Amino acid sequence: MHKSEITIEVTLFCPFECPICSSDASLNGKPLKFDDIESFLRKNLPPSGIYDRIDLSGGEPLSHPDIWKILNLCHKIAKKVRLYSNAIDEWAFNTTIIKNAKFIANVPLAPNVDIHIPSPEDLEIHVLKFIPQGRGKKLQPLNIHFSSNITNPEKCNSCTNITLKGDGTVAKSPCRKDDIIG
Repeated sequence: MHKSEITIEVTLFCPFECPICSSDASLNGKPLKFDDIESFLRKNLPPSGIYDRIDLSGGEPLSHPDIWKILNLCHKIAKKVRLYSNAIDEWAFNTTIIKNAKFIANVPLAPNVDIHIPSPEDLEIHVLKFIPQGRGKKLQPLNIHFSSNITNPEKCNSCTNITLKGDGTVAKSPCRKDDIIG
């Protein structure tokens, strides 16, 4: 199964224990082994030999003991690498190395969640449809109307981006982590 974009939950450890977590991450969560991550990435390489994008999430991916090795591997086999983290308040980087940094704020729309929308003009904001899974699987989604690309379930069902979950299983897509493959 070859995908041009792929998501990896590198760990199920997270100190935040958010009630809307889509991965059941907790203080007791464990990281995936680097060798398992590398094997998964190489096994699923697209025919071009390079992914369009690899998304690293968790739990808190920066807590993974091999995060530097994981990032280096991903940069070798992907055009873009995206890291989802709640561990950094401010980010400083060298523009001679990172030429086109992109900042994305994920805004979860879920019951009893305070929404904060950052204001910097160069910030891209993603509004996330709440999917009741992980720790948040017992919460009921809010009744919000979106454009058809979000509310059309076929968009998610036809998604071809598989996810290596923090427990080592493989799911059909980031929005369908309960649909385990093989």
